[in-house]
Amino acid sequence: MLPNNIQVYSSVLFQTNTYLIHQEDSIYVVDPFGTKAEIESWTSNLLRHSPHKQIDLIFTHADYDHILAHDHIPARKRIANVDFLKRDPQQIRSEAEELWGFLYLDWPNWSIPQPDYLIEEDGKDEETKLHFLKIPGHTIDGLAIWVDAYQSLVVGDHLSILEFPFIESSAADYAQSLKKLEAFVRSNDVAYVLPGHGPAIEGKTAILERIGIDLEYLHLLGTGAFTKEKPHDHLQKNYRFHHALQTMHDRNIDRWSGWISV
Repeated sequence: MLPNNIQVYSSVLFQTNTYLIHQEDSIYVVDPFGTKAEIESWTSNLLRHSPHKQIDLIFTHADYDHILAHDHIPARKRIANVDFLKRDPQQIRSEAEELWGFLYLDWPNWSIPQPDYLIEEDGKDEETKLHFLKIPGHTIDGLAIWVDAYQSLVVGDHLSILEFPFIESSAADYAQSLKKLEAFVRSNDVAYVLPGHGPAIEGKTAILERIGIDLEYLHLLGTGAFTKEKPHDHLQKNYRFHHALQTMHDRNIDRWSGWISV
């Protein structure tokens, strides 16, 4: 069970999580997303029950399923990794519109946010009182958020029990980011990891085990152990939806098989 001051709204679309982190006089909304009905529900609850609190948005990265609902929230700041600005808006939009077409959805007026508070390096940010870690690999602009008061580490599209690493930026960077997270977990009192998709991971032992599972995936990929013809035992054992995600796994093989082993 998560700390009382953290709420999670999990969408029926990819089990994507939006986190509401409540502070004494402010609320951080991390990765605002959902169907139209879901967004209307959680944003109305947010604004109705916390009318006097300042609201800041945090984006763990610029993929459409982590930004879509940003313009439904009267945010004071929009916080992101500085490399968010390097992402291609047309590619983000095209990927979103491909999903809308597949699901027969009409979503004509959404926009890509323009962050106005940029995280340039790892460490505690004095204004927000949050600790940020840049974690590229899935995308170039990955960002993790450590909420020390609640022993919670938000990691975006990393460490989900539902999916293996999706590598859009760099396999080497992804491995280094996992090692960075591992070192942070070992040296801090991390009790919860909050992924972008699927349930939270509770307890340091389980968190480190999950990091190890994803590092092993990258190792197997890097040594050429995966093939497209036969599902590997590592996939079947550790990733619940690996069959549905075969296209993504094949894409990893095409782009990253044989990279220098971690």
